[in-house]
Amino acid sequence: MDTVHLVAIMAPGSAEARIGRVQAALFSSSGLLSAQALPPLVPVAFVQPPRSVTGFLSTLASRAGSPWRVRTARFFWCDGWLFLGTSTDGMWGRVREAAARAAQPAPGSLFPVAEGFFAGCGEARQEGSIAAATAVPDLWFSAARIVLLKIQSPREQGEWWREVRWEIVESHPLRGRRKT
Repeated sequence: MDTVHLVAIMAPGSAEARIGRVQAALFSSSGLLSAQALPPLVPVAFVQPPRSVTGFLSTLASRAGSPWRVRTARFFWCDGWLFLGTSTDGMWGRVREAAARAAQPAPGSLFPVAEGFFAGCGEARQEGSIAAATAVPDLWFSAARIVLLKIQSPREQGEWWREVRWEIVESHPLRGRRKT
């Protein structure tokens, strides 16, 4: 693996801190490094870097629609990776569709994209009950950031989390309206 680019949704500070504690608890209980390899994020699409990032994320943000509110749900496994599920009132799907139209997909990806916070654990020998002892925080938010993340690792695809660097290349506010 060398460098990949990921469009992702990042929670506001207080929610990010709580999801970060979930990642730390998963690492503490399982010892699986990938649980904390990346910051708390909801992956949208692995893409080839756009020629110009200026305007790319604002285009995606404009497609999010509103109102929307992200709410945490239960843990789930997707193709061998653990996610803390979310419900986004359709916002995640709209942003994912817009990303597919606005950028070329990357030829490969590190993990599947799913409507949930990436929780790693891909190196687990079995899916089992890794998340069973970890409490799911009951939280919601209606403001976030959409980011283009550059992820680099000199390691092979199957162990990228052992030595990883990431950088937010671009960030744009993502706002929904509160539902009453």
